[in-house]
Amino acid sequence: MNSARALFALVAAAALGACGTSDTLTAGIDAGGAPVAIVVQGPITGFGSIIINGVHYDIDRAQISVNGVSASAADLALGQLVTVSGTRDTSTQRGQADSVRFNANLEGPVGAIDAAAGRLVVLGTPVTTNATTVIDLGSRPPTVASLAVGERVQVSGFVGADGAIAATRIAARPAASRLRVRGTVANLNRAGALFTINELTVDYRSAAVIEGFPTGAPSDGDEVVVEGTRLNGGNMLVAEVLSLAESEIEDDDGTEAEIEGLITRFVSPADFDVSGSAVTASSATVYEGGSAASLKLNVKIKVEGTVNGAGVIQASKIEVKDGGRVVGSP
Repeated sequence: MNSARALFALVAAAALGACGTSDTLTAGIDAGGAPVAIVVQGPITGFGSIIINGVHYDIDRAQISVNGVSASAADLALGQLVTVSGTRDTSTQRGQADSVRFNANLEGPVGAIDAAAGRLVVLGTPVTTNATTVIDLGSRPPTVASLAVGERVQVSGFVGADGAIAATRIAARPAASRLRVRGTVANLNRAGALFTINELTVDYRSAAVIEGFPTGAPSDGDEVVVEGTRLNGGNMLVAEVLSLAESEIEDDDGTEAEIEGLITRFVSPADFDVSGSAVTASSATVYEGGSAASLKLNVKIKVEGTVNGAGVIQASKIEVKDGGRVVGSP
């Protein structure tokens, strides 16, 4: 990935040099601008420091975490879906990151592969790929066909309404790497300490850590993170850590927000979720690439707006991606 990172950095620098003066290459917040608080969610598409949704964010002073553990810039990679909190200059549209958080959706063995369709299953969760998915398998060709059933991978991407993941990055992991899944609890059996996430059964009877739940235990519909080291004989994930998943978007009233993802809940244009974050649009919302009629489950969009006191993003602009195509459909 080092060579890929270097190539992206060179391409980004060349593009910026062609459209501006050397001042446009200065990382961070321009002294003459007006920085505003912002939280951004999207895949890393380049470096220098990192590029999210076409904007450069300086990460030199940022706190970086991977799966909740302190990390460094060297742990960030192309295609990782990250959340950046910090400030952005309103005149230069360059950002200063205070924190960069990467939380993998899945880490575990491949259960099934459909190379022709670019699909696979990891820990019971369907994963789809497309031409923009970054596949990092070391020296092997970066294709789904290069993977093998049983091989461990890390998956990052956009979660759909049905729990499937549209991967932005798939990377090979060591055979002894830790298992991890983030998803929604279903079919809870409290007496047996069992539940399912998609087609995976989780056994949390011996979990050493169960945290974040108001009642002390999970409930159906909770979004959780499960970590462990093994699958038992019944192909169940034996949980060592079970946590209520934290929202990726902070609830600070007045913070600007920019989030790219799939519509995971839809009632109306005034009441829907993107990647689990609540959004509301109004007659003042500007649309690009589509209209309010384009909004439906599993459509990919980018939302720009402001977080209100209830933690809802009030959309000032919605960009409909891929012509409003439902992700996962042929």
